[in-house]
Amino acid sequence: MKAALVHDYLVDGGGADRTVAIAREAGARVLVNAWPGFSAQWNLAIGRATCDWVLVLAADERVTPALRASIEAVLRGPAPEHTGYYAARRNYFLGRWMRYSGWYPQHELRLFRLVLIWALPFLPAARFARMFLVQGGTGMGCTGSCWR
Repeated sequence: MKAALVHDYLVDGGGADRTVAIAREAGARVLVNAWPGFSAQWNLAIGRATCDWVLVLAADERVTPALRASIEAVLRGPAPEHTGYYAARRNYFLGRWMRYSGWYPQHELRLFRLVLIWALPFLPAARFARMFLVQGGTGMGCTGSCWR
């Protein structure tokens, strides 16, 4: 998504892989923050955002060309209809797309205007999944998917 983004920002929990080095080599701003939990880490990252719109991805996720085109259309078109947009996530396990048993489509709020947004820490599922709350309407306006 580099060409579509104004700012690339990574918050890393201090893992031992090459995520930080790869992000820096690609020109992203990087903050290493000891892991406080999913919601707290997402809130920290979102709080550092300086753009009008935020696209959230984990380091192991990728945006498909169709999702990229859809996001660009939303942002370049007339005033967006919603404050946040959902996109489907494709989960891969052992190299295979998990398209059944509730694994796909797994719609998650991925793109949102930077206005009153929170990652919810008080829901039990928030320990394991991203659960964001935005002020304003949300929609399914982003087609395509991101995959993990």
